[in-house]
Parts: sequence; C-alpha cells; structure tokens
Amino acid sequence: MASGLLVIWIHVQTLHLRYEVSRAYEENRRLLERQAALEVERQTLLSPKRIAEIAERELGMHLAEPRERSLLP
Repeated sequence: MASGLLVIWIHVQTLHLRYEVSRAYEENRRLLERQAALEVERQTLLSPKRIAEIAERELGMHLAEPRERSLLP
C-alpha cells in the first residue's frame, strides 16, 4: 500500500515539474521575443537619420555651410 502511494506521489511530482519546466521555457521564449523587439526599437531610436531629422525639426539645427566651417589645428 505504501509503495503504491509512493509511486503515485512520484508521478504527481513528475507532472508538476514538467508543468513548471514548460512554463519556464514559455517565459524564456516570450522574453527572447521581447528582447528582439526592444533591440529593433533601440536601433531605430539610434538611427543617425532619425537624430538628424529631430535636430532639424525640433531644435532648428542644420549642417553648417562650407563658408561657416573652419578647420581646427
């Protein structure tokens, strides 16, 4: 009788651990997808073209004309 209960307990524990492992793999997959999306967003935000557009539109900055430039020693 006790050995039968032990077998059932082991089986239940095995099922529980499989469920936990499955949840951990799913969470890992979800986090990797989120990381990839954030990296795309980061690259977009750091785009030199985007930064130049914001500098012109929002800050009124522009590239210096050749006559406005000077070489530093």
